[in-house]
Amino acid sequence: GSSNVHATWEASRPASFETNAIEALLSAWNATDHKRRARVHIAHVSSVEAAKKVVAARDDMGFGSRLTMETCPHYLTFANEEIANGDTRLKCAPPIRDGTNREALWRMMIGDAPPASAAPDTPMMGTSQLDLVGSDHSPCGADLKTFDGAHFGDELW
Repeated sequence: GSSNVHATWEASRPASFETNAIEALLSAWNATDHKRRARVHIAHVSSVEAAKKVVAARDDMGFGSRLTMETCPHYLTFANEEIANGDTRLKCAPPIRDGTNREALWRMMIGDAPPASAAPDTPMMGTSQLDLVGSDHSPCGADLKTFDGAHFGDELW
């Protein structure tokens, strides 16, 4: 795909990478001595499938409150299909996902989604499955996000 298209950037970092990384972390964490298990916080969750893995680990693997996660405002605000070609201001990692994913993250945030272990028709109104929204504060000047001929390659912040 073209390097000035956000979808190309997203395709180079698919949601499955995020989910696989969380699964590997949870597997390693589960192998530790339960009495000495540290708390784990997963930052910058962009994919609803990755978020569901964390919820399932809390529910099914007994991690409970020792496992927390956050998403970021840009994952709740933007959708990859709405990002214009060449608009590199929204380049981030993990990348912004599609509108369906954004809406599903909102449902998890406001408590409109059932826990991962529940039947699909089980409502959880008012109980958020995401612990917080973090800023993902990584300041940089506009010159590091945009320039003539910009694309989503690695030279941009």
